[in-house]
Amino acid sequence: MPSIATGAAKSSTDTTWRIEQACPQCGGAVVLGETDRLLCCPFCRVRLVLAGEAEPRYILPPRREDCPHVFVPYWRLKGLCFNVVPGEVAHAVVDRTLRAVPLPMLPATLGVRPQAMKLRRARPVAGSRFLRPQTAVEQAIAECGADCRKLEEKPVLDQCFLGTRRTLIYFPVRIEDGIWDGVNEQRIAPPGAAMADLPGDDGGLHEIRFLPALCPNCAGDLDAEPDGLVYLCGACSTAWAPSGNALVAIPCSTVSPRDAAAVHLPFWRLRLSIEGCALSNLAELVRFANLPRLPRSEAAPAPLAFWLPAFKLQPEHFLRLARTLTVAQPEEAGEAATPGGLAYPVTLAADQAAAALKAMLADLARPRPPYDAVAAGIRMAVEAAELVFLPFSEDVRELHHQGVQMTVARGLLEFGRGL
Repeated sequence: MPSIATGAAKSSTDTTWRIEQACPQCGGAVVLGETDRLLCCPFCRVRLVLAGEAEPRYILPPRREDCPHVFVPYWRLKGLCFNVVPGEVAHAVVDRTLRAVPLPMLPATLGVRPQAMKLRRARPVAGSRFLRPQTAVEQAIAECGADCRKLEEKPVLDQCFLGTRRTLIYFPVRIEDGIWDGVNEQRIAPPGAAMADLPGDDGGLHEIRFLPALCPNCAGDLDAEPDGLVYLCGACSTAWAPSGNALVAIPCSTVSPRDAAAVHLPFWRLRLSIEGCALSNLAELVRFANLPRLPRSEAAPAPLAFWLPAFKLQPEHFLRLARTLTVAQPEEAGEAATPGGLAYPVTLAADQAAAALKAMLADLARPRPPYDAVAAGIRMAVEAAELVFLPFSEDVRELHHQGVQMTVARGLLEFGRGL
């Protein structure tokens, strides 16, 4: 699927990290970007979907391959953080590595090393030992959240993380007359310093699973860019996403464009059950957001749909698009089909996007003080999620929605590919 921002498929090496991966069919060396989920081998031309990677595991290659190492785990977390504070929603981009074992003699963070080196998939190494993470990923996220809270001058009423990417990176150390950094071969602890007797984790290393990029419904080729999470079949107009060892169907529709040259951006249309706040139809949204409009008079008000981008953007622009579409409540009926022309890839899963719902509610609420008083008691659950492709007309700098007064800068889309 061509990129609407550049007119060409996004390169697998455009992202910051580079991952060495052997093609499972021909053994050829393929270099992937950190966000790539589709392997396209340049040697045998096979196209495979990477599956079963909730938390990808990589190693920083040691300089010396002729001696055993101890591989120490670090969590790498990358995503968007929203802090709901009285009167506003603050936000930040989080990108951190944190040591996952209690070894204070080792660096607390990996710094820029993963960006400067080609990483490898983590797999057992003869004579070497992998340590099991002692810090759970939830604890690492909470630590990042606590650091983000410290940046706020106001009390944080709620905190949301959007699209948090969780990765384990193993840092090699060599035990020989002290502890040596296995990457640059420098001593980082003097002789006599001992590493804690921590449990190994070879059993936690797993081989990545590959699925053929073929439609399970008609066996046609699936269209996607390397960093896409949803794969589209143009032959039978279906959408698919990896789940476990299979591709599962995703409810998908496309709004017909007014302009034949239109491009499509993907959005999640969510139906929610909400407790602690009256927000089930448009009339209640008008009152909740204090909108300068009258709700449509209907004998039975239609259920309210919440719209969220199915792609990553800087936090403030993500909330802007979500707010604009949710307030507009587009009525155009989409066809149960995939877009036939240019379309931007889905880079944010429905459950990841839904993590920003509390921040979105706080952004919508007018006036804020009454909402702040009840925010902690609001509970939401997603009842249904549908992927909807909306048409946009394009010019040199921006994309313009053909119904709602909404624009998206091309630069924002390109920047979002690296988040």
